[in-house]
Amino acid sequence: MREDRPSLIWNGSFELDIENSGFDWKVSKAKGVKVFLDRDIHLSGDRSLGIIFDGTENPDITIASQVVRVVPETKYFLAGYVKTNSLTTTNGLLFLVEGHDCKDFHKNSDVVTGTNLWRELSIEFEAPPDCSVISVNIRRERSSKFDNKISGIAWIDKISLIQRQ
Repeated sequence: MREDRPSLIWNGSFELDIENSGFDWKVSKAKGVKVFLDRDIHLSGDRSLGIIFDGTENPDITIASQVVRVVPETKYFLAGYVKTNSLTTTNGLLFLVEGHDCKDFHKNSDVVTGTNLWRELSIEFEAPPDCSVISVNIRRERSSKFDNKISGIAWIDKISLIQRQ
């Protein structure tokens, strides 16, 4: 459910270079994971965020995160699109919203694995009374399964965070 209000996410379609500072996306590094801006596969605009898992590791990684100011006790809707190609393991990609200055607040989307055309992932939440800053995260959580080394490719595009009325 999209609304006509502006998104609170900066560079949600990854059209600008990622600065890794301030209120822009911060991209993490981990063995077996390559994160890049992809000009070939995207849902809107000219680029998406691409992630390649090479199948050698079982990373617990926040692939990219962004700090966003919110109004306490206000409702929000986070949505973004994920496309995957042969993403293995039961622990694929998900979106996670967590309190930056209110540590007990966490909400996550469904997990995406396998091969999928562009699929919307979303989270509806209300900022807690003591929470004025959140972190929006693109995550892959470590798997405890025997076959836990993740491989495949994923693309993320068109992430938005809308304040509800």
